[in-house]
Amino acid sequence: MKFGPIHVIRDRTYSSLLRQIDATKPSNETQRLQEALDRARQELQLLGVDVESDDRFGPEIPKQLHLTPRLGGEGHEYVEPPTPAPSPLASFNVLDGWISQFEIDGEKVGGAVGLSTDERIEWLMNSIGGVAGKRLLELGPLEGAHTKMLCDADAASVVAVEGSRALWLHCLVIKEIFHLDQARFIYGDFNHYVADYDGPPFDAVLACGMLYHQFDPVTLIAKLSSLTDTVMVWTHVADDDYPPNGVPTEVSGYKGRRMDYGDARNEFRNYCGGTAQEAVWLYHDDLICCFTDNGFARIESRGVSPTPAGPAVLFAASR
Repeated sequence: MKFGPIHVIRDRTYSSLLRQIDATKPSNETQRLQEALDRARQELQLLGVDVESDDRFGPEIPKQLHLTPRLGGEGHEYVEPPTPAPSPLASFNVLDGWISQFEIDGEKVGGAVGLSTDERIEWLMNSIGGVAGKRLLELGPLEGAHTKMLCDADAASVVAVEGSRALWLHCLVIKEIFHLDQARFIYGDFNHYVADYDGPPFDAVLACGMLYHQFDPVTLIAKLSSLTDTVMVWTHVADDDYPPNGVPTEVSGYKGRRMDYGDARNEFRNYCGGTAQEAVWLYHDDLICCFTDNGFARIESRGVSPTPAGPAVLFAASR
């Protein structure tokens, strides 16, 4: 039984795929390989590879599975595309599946969502007197569009922690294209980063679009109170209709509704939610109380507004 790096379509690399499977091996090893292949399929989907239409990535292990190493030239299944002249746009096009829209060399590229000119972030920065010269922590930067806005507003430094490996790679591309020298992108679950942080306090934390993806938002908010005096927030909140099919619940005495993201995680190739399958949307009043109970007594808010995905609130909380 051999394991090793296998190069797959679209120049993707996934190191735990099996090069050749011998079906005569004991059943427990075959089961382990099936589980590894299932994980590989999921990760390839997150990277934008259409595994459903490529028979090399079928859901079952055949008697003998051969994957073609990435080789260029005539006679091979994979042919390396022509290498373009170096340019920011060429770097951007190395990765696909973009959600955010950017402007590069006068051309609008990427997805349809204008996060690099997000009015919410402008409002949050203004609400705390700007971010110039400040040390910031960003939770869940997605593809770095908001990070770019913070850097363009002269933040001294931005530590941005992203839990999706595909999105983290997008962030690195944006960092290079736009020369975001004061930004540092870290891959991993930001809950661990916040819980283990023992450095100097941050001047502010940006938490945009991530609290409603947390299984325990209450503990995260409490932890944030130990490393900053200011948190900038945009998040969905619960009401009688949202999240859809939500189950009433409490977290440390704060009321909300539990959301199961399982279907979205499995169905959407470009799923960009949190790392947990289940999360709790707190009711608006409970969310604000959670912040004030943890010392963030000053709340500047634009209030709750409807969105197609449910009610949302934009506010800055500070001591």
